[in-house]
Amino acid sequence: ATAYSLIDLLGVLFGITVMGRTLLPRKSRVLTATLRDTLIPPVRTFLRVDRPTEDETREEPAPIDARRAHGLDARDHAARLAEFDALGFSLTEQVDLVEAQLRMMGLTSGMARLVVFCGHGSTTENNPYAAAYHCGACGGSRGGPNGRAIAAILNSPKVRVVLAQRGISIPEDTYFLGAEHDTAADRVTYFDAEELPPTHREEFRRLAQDCIRACGAHAQERCRHLPLAPENPSPEAALRHVHTRSVDWAQVYPEWGHARCASMVIGRREWTRGLPLDRRAYLQSYDPDQDPDGSILTEIMAAFIPVVRGINLDYYFSYVDRDINAVLGAGTKAIHNVVGLIGVMQGAGSDLRPGLPAQGVAPLHEPMRAHVIIEADPARVGSVIAQYKVLKDLFENQWAHLIAWNPETGEFMGYTRDGVWQRIEAGGDVPTPACSG
Repeated sequence: ATAYSLIDLLGVLFGITVMGRTLLPRKSRVLTATLRDTLIPPVRTFLRVDRPTEDETREEPAPIDARRAHGLDARDHAARLAEFDALGFSLTEQVDLVEAQLRMMGLTSGMARLVVFCGHGSTTENNPYAAAYHCGACGGSRGGPNGRAIAAILNSPKVRVVLAQRGISIPEDTYFLGAEHDTAADRVTYFDAEELPPTHREEFRRLAQDCIRACGAHAQERCRHLPLAPENPSPEAALRHVHTRSVDWAQVYPEWGHARCASMVIGRREWTRGLPLDRRAYLQSYDPDQDPDGSILTEIMAAFIPVVRGINLDYYFSYVDRDINAVLGAGTKAIHNVVGLIGVMQGAGSDLRPGLPAQGVAPLHEPMRAHVIIEADPARVGSVIAQYKVLKDLFENQWAHLIAWNPETGEFMGYTRDGVWQRIEAGGDVPTPACSG
């Protein structure tokens, strides 16, 4: 009897909620968030990166009666302690992690007083493909926690001492901050900003304002391609529109994600700064002058090229085989049914769909195999390929095209399917058969 009456009592409330989320999704989300924060105030959190000390891991086990009261036997309790012991990183692990990141980006000197490590994620409603809009290198998760962790490690005095011994000297007045860019709503969330020293707060305020302006300009650019977006909106109107799309549970085009991805540039940012790349290129900072033995280039190629390859081919095959009866695509979102949190089906009687939905690739995406352009000596690039079968198979089977730009001679060299380099003349074509479409 109680359950029956509860449905009637809550029906009106949920009916109003459904109406608000349908007709006024943005205002409804703001109202809901305000109400939630009022009833359940946000809890301030901190990120622990240090591995627990021996004293902490030797914590006295709970008495037998207490363990039984919580449903834990001695084996469960030992497992809990072992899990606790595995949390965090040792000092050496922390230094190794951040040193690799700084060297791969070329951020080893000339650091500003305020440095932000920004991951990315996406906010969408009613979307089984939400992970497709998150960070591909993070396994379809949000990248903000990684930026927050790196910033916390780099703010540690102990880590800075060891980094200085390894040749990376961080100025005493440099402070690191973690952040996350929401690529659907076009807003930046900063982590642990309340811990900023008073001497850096004015710089942070200016940075936050600059990021808001950048997000507005980015939202304007995105509105050129989003279906039913306003034409020539102001930055403020564009931001309101993309935020509404991100919380609208009927929206099948919340954002385009990596659609139109076509190339990856591994080199100094100065060569691409100011170019209208139109959201088509992945940019990986790399300074060959800081990499005398090629170890940094090896890490970049081994870690990031397979990620870009996977994303590019995911969009490629999802586009060329995107119809309702497709094998590699996923068809239209409109009739998707989620199956056991492992996949989606078209309606109630199809196979699981492995690719991206049609609304994630069409009509914007242009299917083509990625071009990877590396600012490095071709001989050095070739030696890295020889070390990794995944790279050798990728380029020699032409699932991606490789171009090396020699910083000493200025020549562009294309990597052929035979594993040899061929010079590309100015204005010429890549020396391999076309593989678009």
